[in-house]
Amino acid sequence: KGYFEGIVDLRTADGSDCQFKFSPVPAWENDFGGVVAVQAVTAGDGYNVATGTVGVSDNIVVPSGIYDIVVNKKLNKITMVEVKAITMIGAACGDYGWGQDVEMTFDLDAKTFTATTTLKPGEYKFRLNHDWTYSIGKSLGVTPGDDNLSNENEGDYKVVLNASTCPFTVKYINTSYPDVLYVPGSHNGWSFNHTPLNGDGEGHYEGYMNLGGE
Repeated sequence: KGYFEGIVDLRTADGSDCQFKFSPVPAWENDFGGVVAVQAVTAGDGYNVATGTVGVSDNIVVPSGIYDIVVNKKLNKITMVEVKAITMIGAACGDYGWGQDVEMTFDLDAKTFTATTTLKPGEYKFRLNHDWTYSIGKSLGVTPGDDNLSNENEGDYKVVLNASTCPFTVKYINTSYPDVLYVPGSHNGWSFNHTPLNGDGEGHYEGYMNLGGE
């Protein structure tokens, strides 16, 4: 539908401004740039926001950093929000509530943010840079003033926000179950030094082994 969003590492080795363009193919073919205006936001962790137009030949120039980039090709508009942190906050976050962030760990290669916390049924959001200006809510994209997400799980969970898709996705992995189940028996000399059964995080385990005896 002409709407693109993703988190991109635009950090430069020396910290200087980053220049870049877009291309629909991995080559200099039908590539385009844009013109943006950069605003430094002092709230929260302090971060940069760039807005402007795309579809022209100019390189886009922004300060070095990791950015969530939204391009609306129908309207030739671009919004970029520097990502210094993404946290989880809300009534669903156990004892944290709306008053304290649950810090998340960022895997830049996988483009996932993860946090292990106690959940209870209720609403929550992911917010950027410890600030309420930009958050990730029901639309599962970075936006101001989006509706809250809803959680029905209760217990200890790993929450995984996947920013490699458009829209983003959220996965809840129950951490009350172990990752693996060991299977000692007469087939392996009652040893634990053999391949276990792998779990899916929800109490289901499956694998193959050569059994014999007890």
